[in-house]
Amino acid sequence: MMKIKAPAKVNLTLEIIKKLPNGYHQLRSVMLKLNNLCDEIEITFYSQKKDWQIICNQAEVPTNKENIVFKIAQELFRATKKTVGFKIKIDKHIPVATGLGGGSSDGASTLLALNKYFQNQIPFLDFIINYTIKKFNIKNPIQKKQAVDELKEYIFTLPEILQESFINKAAQFLQIAPKLFLVRKSNNSQTNT
Repeated sequence: MMKIKAPAKVNLTLEIIKKLPNGYHQLRSVMLKLNNLCDEIEITFYSQKKDWQIICNQAEVPTNKENIVFKIAQELFRATKKTVGFKIKIDKHIPVATGLGGGSSDGASTLLALNKYFQNQIPFLDFIINYTIKKFNIKNPIQKKQAVDELKEYIFTLPEILQESFINKAAQFLQIAPKLFLVRKSNNSQTNT
């Protein structure tokens, strides 16, 4: 069994850099990790089983395939051809749907736990690029290349003070990817991430 803490984050700044030809906007944001506000996650792995179970103390948090933890695990197993059964208990302390990144942090923390279980064998750069392209439904080859270039530039230019290793960079990127550089305006003038 593994016990991990998934910290909240707060956006200190959010700047729209420019509108891109594909209708998205390039954003720049400064975020701060809140070490004193964390969800607590307990993961039990089952090497003999392949089913997954998510339990949460907050009724409004989905415990099915809609949960980001489930989505990240599913995509990771698909991309790496690895699999393991697990039960995840999420004890929510980060308020739900408040912009503090609780769900994303839970997903990224689970990714780190899975990487530890598989003895640090996950190819994070490929996984992050494929996950992000799939999440944003980017099909146009030119847009894919732009997204890949921006992802690589982001990952390899993060200040070292923010992360201790490439794995931490990858996990942090998964937490903030939807808000980092791609936001599309919908027809009703709302923004979707």
